[in-house]
Amino acid sequence: MSQNPLVEIRPIGLDSLAELRHIHALAFRSYLSSDLSNDQIDALVDFVRTREYMEIIFQTACLGAWIDQRLCATGSWTPGGAVSSSARLIGICVDPLFAGLGLARRLVTEVEAQARRAGFSMMTARSPVTMAPFFERLGYSGTSKGAWMTPCGVSIPVLHMRKGEERKLHAEIPRVPPLGRVLGQGAPTRLH
Repeated sequence: MSQNPLVEIRPIGLDSLAELRHIHALAFRSYLSSDLSNDQIDALVDFVRTREYMEIIFQTACLGAWIDQRLCATGSWTPGGAVSSSARLIGICVDPLFAGLGLARRLVTEVEAQARRAGFSMMTARSPVTMAPFFERLGYSGTSKGAWMTPCGVSIPVLHMRKGEERKLHAEIPRVPPLGRVLGQGAPTRLH
């Protein structure tokens, strides 16, 4: 692989969901091992394999980063609320084999751009504490510490973060087209 591989950012389709699950499981094991016990990580990885997890993913605008036709990283967003100008960044996961190539940064940049084009002026993220410095380098600020109780019962220490300013809205912002409705739409973005 070259020093600066060609990265293609595009929507994730149904044919890549097994790869998405694999990347999320690898990322949870690799990047959360300092915050969680082995039992907690096992429960989280088991949750990734459930239908409920896929239903959560289907409610987002999900993008992937490919290198040589291999899905290497994922990122997605969803509206923050019915009458809010904030969008929530979720699912930023990088296959540990591709760490250090800037894939997470590239995905966050593209996800933020999509959310801005959809009318959102502020991004929020619920970052595992160990990942907070990554988001801070991208301009996010911590707003509060807390714990995210996952649907599978695992409590993950998080830092609630945000970037941008929320505007007051007078009407409901349209929902993001979820993965199930955007399959095959949109041209891929090539980044070098």
